[in-house]
Amino acid sequence: MRSPPYQCRFPPQKRDPKGEPVSLVRRAAAVLFRALAGTVMLVVVLGAVLWVRSEWHSRQLERVVAVTREWPKRSIGSDGIGLVDVRTRCSEARLYYLVTISRPEPDLKATFMADPDFAAADDTIRHGYLTKDPAYAALSPQDRAAFLAYLRSGNQKQPTNLRRVAITKRRWEEQTRNALEKITLRFLDKDGFLLTSVDLDLAGFTNQFGSDGVVEQVEANGSTSCDRAAFARAERLDVVWFNRRAR
Repeated sequence: MRSPPYQCRFPPQKRDPKGEPVSLVRRAAAVLFRALAGTVMLVVVLGAVLWVRSEWHSRQLERVVAVTREWPKRSIGSDGIGLVDVRTRCSEARLYYLVTISRPEPDLKATFMADPDFAAADDTIRHGYLTKDPAYAALSPQDRAAFLAYLRSGNQKQPTNLRRVAITKRRWEEQTRNALEKITLRFLDKDGFLLTSVDLDLAGFTNQFGSDGVVEQVEANGSTSCDRAAFARAERLDVVWFNRRAR
């Protein structure tokens, strides 16, 4: 009995809806298209996730740095001619600053008590001595008595706004501009490394007047570019001053 001849059987060829055979090239193209479409979808989804995460982080960072920060006051000038007050905030990549330089309150007790004759005198003699000072002479009797009591006691709080003639408010603004050329704000991180700095020329400061028409302080109010991530790490502010060179 003879065995039937060997027959090679191939899987049935796929056909399209019209009944036409589907070639291997078309099948490969379809698989490749699906793979590419899946990859594109994955890239779009990952991009959207990364964008949302970046936007959330940016908003959180903006919320932190946009809060106004008040830095500790600093005395500047070789003779302590001014007291610097700095407020800053970083918003939308801009560093906003409000810098004021004011005249420091003199230590009147130390000024008067440095004179041994005055320190050893009683209130009557001190009163006679103080009346030579126009600022003291302009005080009311109650303020004069309060100031004499202040000199007698160990109270560290000065009760009046008495000014010595040698350091009048009218001369302070002129002396400050003649003494200082510019100041630099240096923002440092917790380890003392410099993050950024801002230079401010005294010529750009504007005068701020008190109710008596005399300059109380000079002020710089402006903005510059700001790296929010760097500014968020700032934990210390150093104020460096540059004396005006003699000409």
